[in-house]
Amino acid sequence: MNKKVDPRIIRSKRLLKHSLISLLREKSFSAITITDIVNKSELNRSTFYAHFRDKEELLDSLIDELLDGMIMSMKTGEDSKLPVSSQSELTEQSTLKLFSYVSEHSSYFKTLMNYKRVPHFSFRLSDSLYNFYISKIKEEHHSSNQININHGFFANYIASIIVGFIYHWVVHTDNKYNPEYISKEFQKIIILNNDFHHLYLSRN
Repeated sequence: MNKKVDPRIIRSKRLLKHSLISLLREKSFSAITITDIVNKSELNRSTFYAHFRDKEELLDSLIDELLDGMIMSMKTGEDSKLPVSSQSELTEQSTLKLFSYVSEHSSYFKTLMNYKRVPHFSFRLSDSLYNFYISKIKEEHHSSNQININHGFFANYIASIIVGFIYHWVVHTDNKYNPEYISKEFQKIIILNNDFHHLYLSRN
């Protein structure tokens, strides 16, 4: 039987995370102190230490929650029996859900993708996407429609493009476009890449 979490604990953790994000919009993580965080949250230091060892654990918890939610959103409603026979088919099943999630949490992504303030977030984001797509590819490994390409390189390629798309979208355009538009533009890149490879191979 699962023990019900005290709502006060949930609230305190949420306040601390929101306070950290708010402070990260003003200065780098290295310049933020625990005193800054508790003052911003209007909690006390004992409450902070009841939940987190230090500010690094608080940041890790915040990032874990954000990225876990992202991956769960991509998996929601998946049809695991649907065969994947191309790069575009692999990505179009999940990217709209991904970009919708990013749009809903755009202020968090924009703040955390400022590499001068949170240097490692983009790497964490890339790793999460890599693990998601390598898992998707391996599901098709024994299928007659399996992707004929090095799985690791392909998963890393997809993850890198998505990170670049998210960065340009939420940082450079300030979340100007809707998720449907971003997903369609992403698919254009994948299809264009496929066409380029087919043209290259036909000439060689």
